Amino acid sequence: MTHSNSSTAFAALIWWVIPVLGVTGAVAYAIWTSRYKDKFENETSRSVSKFQLFQEAMRQPSESSEMIHPEAEQG
Repeated sequence: MTHSNSSTAFAALIWWVIPVLGVTGAVAYAIWTSRYKDKFENETSRSVSKFQLFQEAMRQPSESSEMIHPEAEQG
C-alpha cells in the first residue's frame, strides 16, 4: 500500500510542479521582453531601414550597368 501512496503523491507533485514552472517561465519571459523591448525595436527598425535602402539601390539603375549593357537602353 505504501507504493500506491507514494506514486499518487508523485503524480500530485507533478501536477503542481509543471504549472508552477510554466507560470514562472511566463513571468520571466514577460519581464525579459519588457526590459529589453526598446533595444530589439531599435535594432529591428535600423535593420528594416537598411534593407529598404538596399531595395532602393537595387531599383535605381546605376551608371556602371548602363556602361556594361548599353543595348538595354536602346531596347
